[in-house]
Amino acid sequence: YDFVDGTAKKEEFTSEVNQMLERNNLNYYLDGNGKFSRVISADFTELLDLPVPTVEIGIDNLIQDSKKLIRSYEEVNRKLGLEKIIDAFQRTKSLYAQNQDDVLASVKKLQENVSEGHENFQSFVDSIMLSINKIANIAEIRHTEVYQDALQSEKQRDYLFQVTLMTINLLLKGYNETGGNQ
Repeated sequence: YDFVDGTAKKEEFTSEVNQMLERNNLNYYLDGNGKFSRVISADFTELLDLPVPTVEIGIDNLIQDSKKLIRSYEEVNRKLGLEKIIDAFQRTKSLYAQNQDDVLASVKKLQENVSEGHENFQSFVDSIMLSINKIANIAEIRHTEVYQDALQSEKQRDYLFQVTLMTINLLLKGYNETGGNQ
């Protein structure tokens, strides 16, 4: 929009639109450039701003792309961001694998890296990884099939994104701390 009365009217309009969005509990805001953006909680923003250990260019790019997309105002981009973080998770699981047959051994090695001999913690990490894998396969995230049950809300997608990102972060730290390709 072009405002005849200049900046003051533009700021007033922006303020009124943002009040309307907030009053209706919509997680969006209109910025000073006339672009809608998504309101992300401070703790989610902090998580997105955390550096993730560098391991492999493909994984690194997927993580960075997913972080940008999940912040998007557009739902299609947020869904793509979730898909990319799940793809990064799948690639992380195979860091030690030379081929597809070695993925389970790679997962076990990654879990051993972070559990440091603590069996219950390794079991805990295993259960989280299995849960991420299961929901990724059945919730219309990476593939769309008729029988799948899509996630129902932004809250669910954000939570899965956060859990997956933190799990990847933990696994990559463990991988780097043990010198990687051991």
